[in-house]
Amino acid sequence: MTDELIIRDLDERLLARLRIRASEHGRSAADEARAILVAALATEGMATRVRRRFAGLSVEPPPRTELPRAVELP
Repeated sequence: MTDELIIRDLDERLLARLRIRASEHGRSAADEARAILVAALATEGMATRVRRRFAGLSVEPPPRTELPRAVELP
């Protein structure tokens, strides 16, 4: 599958930074953009991992036995 992604109106300074970064890694700007996208989208955050780990688990908080108290400040 070889889909294309075209990004229009990319800031010239950003494109220059992409080209420099690509050169530093010895690849084309397109390959560098692909690597950046893969790295950014392949990782998941902590919340996603926790959600997946505990998916389907039904936990109810214990019932309150006393009313909340007002905070007492010194």
